[in-house]
Amino acid sequence: MFFKVILTVIIGYLLGCISAAYLIGKKFGHIDIRQYGSGNAGTTNMLRTMGIKYAAPTLLLDMLKAAAAALLGWLIMGSRWGIAIGGYAAVLGHTFPFYMDFKGGKGVAAICGVLMVLNPVLGIILLVLGILANLIVKIYSLVSIIGILVAAVCYTIFANGDAPTIVFAWVAFIQIVISHLPNIKRLLSGTESKMTSLDGSGSRKRQLR
Repeated sequence: MFFKVILTVIIGYLLGCISAAYLIGKKFGHIDIRQYGSGNAGTTNMLRTMGIKYAAPTLLLDMLKAAAAALLGWLIMGSRWGIAIGGYAAVLGHTFPFYMDFKGGKGVAAICGVLMVLNPVLGIILLVLGILANLIVKIYSLVSIIGILVAAVCYTIFANGDAPTIVFAWVAFIQIVISHLPNIKRLLSGTESKMTSLDGSGSRKRQLR
């Protein structure tokens, strides 16, 4: 069992390290996404920098890689703990990719991918609600934090005592809070930016380094 856990973690982490934002930015925008906008290699910064055309596939690919890691973990370990372990390893790989100086995304899309495997129907409902909330509120960091909290509560309620689901949901929420600490400070001070455009206009000039 120990070997299976280690194998699940390694495979999950390596899959998570595949950064859709970084690769799409390099291929189609000829940029390093980490040098623009917020500096994060994730869907939100892709939306700011390159627009919805490239942010949408970034979201999808990041969800798919995490879902694949979760399913492979399930196959390797033969239990739902494999979903939680493999999926969370992918979240860590997404957030801390070794070949990008451990600076990736914040993990929201990857977490959504794992939640889809744990409970597809609930996952789809919450994802649609999250997208609608983003379109209305336009403060993506706030929606991400509240959205993952709501997901953790809902998944706990509908888990029927399934420990892997409950553990993953709350560990994921804790990570989201930690990864969004700078955003939380800006939210409290009223300085967090809103998403004003879906075409990436203007953001590509705001280089960080």
